[in-house]
Amino acid sequence: MFSTKPYLFCSLALVLAILMFLGFSYAHEEKFVCGDLLSTYAKKPKHLEFIKASGVRQRQTVCEALYKVEGKYALEVEKFLRKNYKMAEVVYFHGHFENKNAGYGYFYHKAFKEVNGMSAGISMGGIAKSIKDEKTGRIIISGDKSKVDFMYVSVDILDI
Repeated sequence: MFSTKPYLFCSLALVLAILMFLGFSYAHEEKFVCGDLLSTYAKKPKHLEFIKASGVRQRQTVCEALYKVEGKYALEVEKFLRKNYKMAEVVYFHGHFENKNAGYGYFYHKAFKEVNGMSAGISMGGIAKSIKDEKTGRIIISGDKSKVDFMYVSVDILDI
């Protein structure tokens, strides 16, 4: 006959380890404010408007803040984000704009140091503007960033 005591002990130890892990990984989320992340933890460029933030728990994302900028200021905001946060260039790709080679920007803050492995990722994108060609009557999708209605910026707090 086999004894169940070692298996029972291992099962309890595994359950306790999982509970401790879950408690640890969610406890740190209260140490920072999930809101206008750029204004709170970094520098927010002029013309960038905060829309909303949500505390999410998807993969490594703990908090996501969404911003928008009018097309006429998109290049100015992009230059700011590239200079200050090393974000990749925003390029036109199949009807929309996205960071070249998925090149997210990033920043750190002392509040993140209290929580091991947290950092913030920044990306920018938008949908290209459709324009009717007056001569041909055809619809053309413009790769000009300044012609879009809005570009969007996403800032994600990542638990890595």
